[in-house]
Formats: sequence, structure tokens, C-alpha cells
Amino acid sequence: MLNSIGILDMIKEQLRSKFTMMDMGPLHWLLGLKIKCDHAQHVISLFQKAFINTIVLCFNLEDARPISTPMEPGLCWLINKCPMTVVEMLQMKNIPYCEAIGWLMYAALGTHPNTSFSITSLSQYVQNLTGRLSNMASYI
Repeated sequence: MLNSIGILDMIKEQLRSKFTMMDMGPLHWLLGLKIKCDHAQHVISLFQKAFINTIVLCFNLEDARPISTPMEPGLCWLINKCPMTVVEMLQMKNIPYCEAIGWLMYAALGTHPNTSFSITSLSQYVQNLTGRLSNMASYI
């Protein structure tokens, strides 16, 4: 009867027979996720601190103050709060809103599911905003 290490070795051999690969030891990083395994406690922990720091730098948020909740409690975001006038839309044109939402979605999927509701609430504006900006282009 094989133990887990024996099964792992068998799987590695099967993969080596079909693919060129090398064993680089225990996994520490994968797709921007830092991975820590505590074998004694049977716990795998995932971290995205480096990715979050990249988001902070990319969107010039170094001076932003951390808060304990992903979104102000009771705050109601409505689609009619999107830019309505041409001036408001032009001001938003240079703000990388879609990119920010995409980066935050990746963080939410990886290690921050507590931000999912906030990101989903804000992402409703992406379609509305991009549609309005493309319609606005015909007026300029």
C-alpha cells in the first residue's frame, strides 16, 4: 500500500514520461500567491501581499489609509450615480477604473473573498461607464 509520498512520486514519474519537467521541491509561489504549508497542523495558507502592494503602487495609493471594512456599511451605490454629463465622462476617461476592478477581482478570488461584494457592487459601473464613454466618442 502506498503512502502519500509514494503516490506523489508515482504521479511525478507519470508526468515525466509525457512532459519535460524537473522537481523544484516544495511549492512556495504560484501565480503570484505565496504558499505556506504547515504539515504539523495540516494547514495550507495563501498570501497575496506582493500582489496587493503592486496594486497600491500601480494606482498611486501609497498614501491611502487602511480601513477595517472593504466598503462603508450601509453605502448604496446606484447606477444613476455614474457620470452623466460629457464633462464628468471626460474626467473619468483617464481613470483606469476597469483595470482597478479587474486587479481587485483577482485578489478577491485568490485570498480576499471578503471584498467580493464590494467589488461586485462597483463592477456594475464598468459596463455602464464603458458604454457611456464609447457613446460619448461619437459626440466629440
